Amino acid sequence: MEQIHSQEHYSKIYKEDYIMNGIEKIKPCMNKAEIFEAPNFIVIGKAKRNSQLINGAGAFWGELYRDGTLEKLSKLPRIIKNSLVGWTGDCCEDSPNRDFTYMIGVIVPYDTPIPDGFDYRVLHKTLVIKGLLGQDISEVIKEAESAGYSPSYGDNNGWNAELYIDGEPDEDKWSWLVPIKLENKK
Repeated sequence: MEQIHSQEHYSKIYKEDYIMNGIEKIKPCMNKAEIFEAPNFIVIGKAKRNSQLINGAGAFWGELYRDGTLEKLSKLPRIIKNSLVGWTGDCCEDSPNRDFTYMIGVIVPYDTPIPDGFDYRVLHKTLVIKGLLGQDISEVIKEAESAGYSPSYGDNNGWNAELYIDGEPDEDKWSWLVPIKLENKK
């Protein structure tokens, strides 16, 4: 028989096994998955639908590097210092190829003005789990589930993000940021 636990039980697991800080505390070279609180924030960047990524996301990154977009983004007030994200959201489950938006950008404070010519998404306060560098997203989700959490894709515009931070030992790898919520165990 499955044991039933209270919300306090899962909060206790969370507090004992994971450090809870704001996302501004995310640093490179972390040695375990961690749960963070994200305030209301904005992702600002350049976006394409996956159907427009003909040569893949890597080519899109190269394009934004060459045209100076990444340099412009680096001048915005980022919540996670020295970071860029490959944000994925706006998924259409009903479309034949599960269309989604891929935005290369930065996570900025909620009151940051949007520069002309940039795309953005406003996201609301949530918990996120940051996986280890190079860890598969399914493994990150398992980490969250082992602590009593589940992905909250439907609660916050359905998103996740590849997180790139200067100072990581392998610039070609990323850590996943996945929005989560406490599981309702009854």
